[in-house]
Amino acid sequence: MKSMLKYDLLGFQTNRDVDNFLACLRTHFGLESKDGVVTIERCQTRLQKFPIGIDPEQFARTLRQTSLPQSKKKSRHYCKKSGRQVRHRRRPAHYTKGSHKRVQ
Repeated sequence: MKSMLKYDLLGFQTNRDVDNFLACLRTHFGLESKDGVVTIERCQTRLQKFPIGIDPEQFARTLRQTSLPQSKKKSRHYCKKSGRQVRHRRRPAHYTKGSHKRVQ
């Protein structure tokens, strides 16, 4: 985590993500930020949010046009608001297991 501070800029999805990263830096390394900038040794790293959005109409078109193999059709669900079928999948959280032990 500390090695990430060698970059000039770190981007996060939300302000909450920025705040969580700063909290980890404060908790594990005693580092603070000033106006979203963390200084360590002679390096300064700016932390900023860069939200990512999608075009919902294009997304809906893609869903309508996508055909699924028969085995995947069981995982389709209906969106209550629009009545359209949508697909989703849960990503495994295994990549986070033990991450508290890897903080350096």
